[in-house]
Amino acid sequence: MATLIYQRGGVVLDGSYLPGVHRFSRAKRLLSAQLTCQPPTAGVLRLELEVAGMLMGWAFTVGAGQGEVRQSLALGVPVDAGAKIRWRASFDGSTEQAATDVAVTVASGSAVTTPAVTGQVVWTDGSATVPLYAFLNGGYVALTSGRATVMPDGETIWLDGALALNATGGALLARSWREGGLAARGSRLEFWLASERVGVLNSEGMWVRRLTEGTPGGEGFTFSSGGTVAAMLDATGLTATALTEN
Repeated sequence: MATLIYQRGGVVLDGSYLPGVHRFSRAKRLLSAQLTCQPPTAGVLRLELEVAGMLMGWAFTVGAGQGEVRQSLALGVPVDAGAKIRWRASFDGSTEQAATDVAVTVASGSAVTTPAVTGQVVWTDGSATVPLYAFLNGGYVALTSGRATVMPDGETIWLDGALALNATGGALLARSWREGGLAARGSRLEFWLASERVGVLNSEGMWVRRLTEGTPGGEGFTFSSGGTVAAMLDATGLTATALTEN
């Protein structure tokens, strides 16, 4: 895993870029970004990822405050060989109010080539965010170690040392099932397809947009046992052969 560093000791003003223009000699994938800074005393600073001259929509937002700010972003952004990678600033305050000592560190990894489905499983507690698994060609591939363990086929998921999800006997088992919003808090796993969060799992249960019992199908995160798909999670919700609670 390689890291890219962008850093400015002085003020960061509207329309400026953090020092550092990085390119890769071959296609790569940006995994995550970490920000540290002294925040502005007034106004809001936004730092947005730019690749090949295009703003990508992934950004840090820092409001006025005191004391060092630390933020994390899960990215999963593919980057072509030779493309410039920069961070562009926007700020609605004056020079005297601007943030200082700004540093962004980006972790990168190998490119993902034509997967059947691309998604990420991200651990967060609201203050830090770490991408743990990529979902590629129907399986979970570890990106880094962390607070959770997902079996390659999604049969079991352990979070903070406890079993949080289990696909067994053709059914999907969790502490509870929540339909509608994705409002889980605290230490949790978030399931992202492209730039859309589609499910959240924590010690209390799993939150999805809609729960359906039936034959899983389509494209999304799958949870399997013994080669049999017990459930599939996509932007519409979770479809499972059977849902149970422990």
